[in-house]
Amino acid sequence: MKPSLRTLILCTGVLALMALPVQAQGGPGPRRGCGPRGAACANLPGLTEAQKTAISDLQAKHRPAMEARRKAVQDAHEALRQAMAKPGADLKALFDKESQARFAILEARQAHRLEMAKLLTPEQQALWEKRWTEGPGRGRGMGRGDGCCPRGMR
Repeated sequence: MKPSLRTLILCTGVLALMALPVQAQGGPGPRRGCGPRGAACANLPGLTEAQKTAISDLQAKHRPAMEARRKAVQDAHEALRQAMAKPGADLKALFDKESQARFAILEARQAHRLEMAKLLTPEQQALWEKRWTEGPGRGRGMGRGDGCCPRGMR
């Protein structure tokens, strides 16, 4: 029994239609879902609506500046990477530029974290600190674990 071109096209179309619901679901994507640090604060027990709004506003204010800083790090890293292929390039200056860009991110993270802590009660701060120091998963290190997210948010 020899499959005809028409049958082959029809089967391919059916398979493509069956894959559409999977594609429609999407995925966590960039800056979506339950990240280990933002979620450590976002799903603390006992947050009031005012706290949730203030946290959301603070994150929205922080996000564009951080994206610009990340872009600066990427650009500096790319410039350093390209210069490594050129003899006589000033690698030290390019390395320092990337290092300064990374340090700017570190400072911004610290400032953001301190602002977030001001929005919490002492009990919430204690729990947030515990989650912050433990990191994602069970204990330290990479890998999938319980993290800080409730079951339904993964």
